Amino acid sequence: MTVDKLKAVIHKLTAEYFQNITEPHPPAERAGITTELARTKRVATYNTAVLTFFDITTDTRPARLNIDGVTHDFFHARVMVQVDLFCQNAVSELMKFTHYLNSPEVDIFCQNNNVDIITTVVRDLTDIVADTTYRVRAMTELDIGFILENITDNGHFTEVDLRWQTPIQ
Repeated sequence: MTVDKLKAVIHKLTAEYFQNITEPHPPAERAGITTELARTKRVATYNTAVLTFFDITTDTRPARLNIDGVTHDFFHARVMVQVDLFCQNAVSELMKFTHYLNSPEVDIFCQNNNVDIITTVVRDLTDIVADTTYRVRAMTELDIGFILENITDNGHFTEVDLRWQTPIQ
């Protein structure tokens, strides 16, 4: 699995869950909570779940498979994903989401997509904006494991690959 495919899989799982939640507060005509991948630092709109992917850690030695003369390296990899939820009942909805991630339905989803998800605590990060209103926000982190595939002609770097081909002047 590539990093882009992992992001798409996690985004799909999150979006499918949050799209069915209806909010009794503004905007009332909008059913569900939208899910988006964080690309820049900005204030999220109301009724939004924002996914932020952090650095990926991998094993140093991959499992290697040669397919038709091309080396495929498979690394055990982990990534932390922060889920920020901006809605009226953010803490309770995010708690329900973490329980959903531990359900048999998500276990089957994870098996089909070769990922594993470990949930952590839900934090209430509601704060005051401009001394007059609250911005309701809850956050949790997901520890996601997956197999990162690297397709190259020579696999990972060895001492021979790291040597300079010509002397440095």
